[in-house]
Amino acid sequence: MKRERAQTKQVKLDRFAELVEAYGANPKRWPEDERDAALMWLESSEDARRLVEEANHLDRWLESAGSITPSPALKGRIMAQMPRVSEVPLSPWMRWVERIWPFGPTWQPVAALVAAAMLGVTFGVVMPESDESSSGEMVVAEVLLDMGDLADDWNEGP
Repeated sequence: MKRERAQTKQVKLDRFAELVEAYGANPKRWPEDERDAALMWLESSEDARRLVEEANHLDRWLESAGSITPSPALKGRIMAQMPRVSEVPLSPWMRWVERIWPFGPTWQPVAALVAAAMLGVTFGVVMPESDESSSGEMVVAEVLLDMGDLADDWNEGP
């Protein structure tokens, strides 16, 4: 039981330390949903007060530094060191494709068209042909004959 309390206490102290390291010593900067619990922890723990005191020194030091505006020369040097994205000139074919399909990768609509065409060809080959003159019974009989169920019965007659 004591071990569980010690672990819970350590977890709370670890989370409190994360808050102070991330947001500083000022409780107004801490997340609102954790602020009340953190303030209670601050009142009850000597370790928490020590963490806030250390963070307060860092906060004061950072605030005393003031604001620094980079010079245009520094900005230029930084921009010159940035890697350039090489632009490959598009072929006339690719420019034409981009004019037709400006919505992103062209493989997606092409794949959909190919899948639809393959499905159409497959159904065209697999499905039996039907003539307008044949009756519904004849179509059913042709399908069943293709499956082999009525082959013997059909030859015997009614």
